[in-house]
Amino acid sequence: MKANNKSNKSEIKNIVNICFDESRIADILRLCNNQKSKFFKSNENIFDENSKPTTVYYLREGKVKIFKKGNNGSDQIIRFVSAGDLFGIRSIITGTNHTTSVTAIEDSMICRIPIEDFLELLEEKPELSYCIIACLNKLLIEAEKRNESLVLKSEKERLAEALLVVYKKFGSETIKLLKKDLVDYTNIRRDKLTRYLHKFSENRLIAFNSERIKLIDINGLQNLAKMSA
Repeated sequence: MKANNKSNKSEIKNIVNICFDESRIADILRLCNNQKSKFFKSNENIFDENSKPTTVYYLREGKVKIFKKGNNGSDQIIRFVSAGDLFGIRSIITGTNHTTSVTAIEDSMICRIPIEDFLELLEEKPELSYCIIACLNKLLIEAEKRNESLVLKSEKERLAEALLVVYKKFGSETIKLLKKDLVDYTNIRRDKLTRYLHKFSENRLIAFNSERIKLIDINGLQNLAKMSA
């Protein structure tokens, strides 16, 4: 048990940009210590839209994307998930099937907490319920802002905003993300997105190659995206 506690403390320190404070994450990790975490390879599916929820997912390591599948074969990425985030909660709260699909975008380690265990934790720790409600409200606000961006902002503004969102979410100025994922997140055609990336590079906003994008001028990207710091 002491080894688990030591491991948990180390894991908590490495978590970036989460909805919960350290004590709440510690509560969740105690549940994870009783469950086997599962390894998902990059591009491996975690669950599908319309599937029945049976567990709450806690991302211990890695990165995943939450998206809706389009009728024309294209996807629309709703948001990205980083280490320390829970996902798959909304369907449990509403009592409905999953409304989105989830796939790993890099090798990831995920703890799957049975619904019964998670609900029991909420009864034991009602303050965690308040954190989850606040977190879901935050995600709703972010979704509303994103919808506004898709409607009101130009493609260049949307791309700059997307790069900043990923930078803030994963806590790194170096972004390793497939162009397809940027396309699916920004609703910009791949050929146009590539041209915009080259333009950003010429203006010294970013540097990029086939594998990653390095953000060089955060303030410049914020000005282009019309976002506050």
